[in-house]
Amino acid sequence: MDDAALARAVVDPRTYIDQSAYDALFTPLRRAAPVCRVAPEGYRPFWLVTRHADIIEIERQPEWFLNGPRSTLTSLADEEKLERLTGRRASALRTLVNMDDPDHRVVLRHHRHCGPRYDQLDHLGRPVGPDADAGRARSLAG
Repeated sequence: MDDAALARAVVDPRTYIDQSAYDALFTPLRRAAPVCRVAPEGYRPFWLVTRHADIIEIERQPEWFLNGPRSTLTSLADEEKLERLTGRRASALRTLVNMDDPDHRVVLRHHRHCGPRYDQLDHLGRPVGPDADAGRARSLAG
């Protein structure tokens, strides 16, 4: 696959709903080019990181690898629309996951005081879902 075809496939939403297309694209990349720069037409160029271990390593080095200002894949056309609406080209999404320090640290500190941590919710048991029995659902709700 040439660079242009790779770049088109990476930004094509159909790649992510078709497991065989996804595997055909990413399995060879993980072997041959686990980190590569792609430049899809209509998008800013970006680094594509395809191996989980590499992603974890990157996440452990926030001083070198930023979450912002663009933590979501957005076309240049959508960036321009966003800028007209908000005055910013960067993503309008601003969650803890999308933040870098110092904002990340400040918001994280605040969230730690807002309620129980995930690991403190073990007593709830299995999640309620479509196959959960009605009695279990009532006990969790009440």
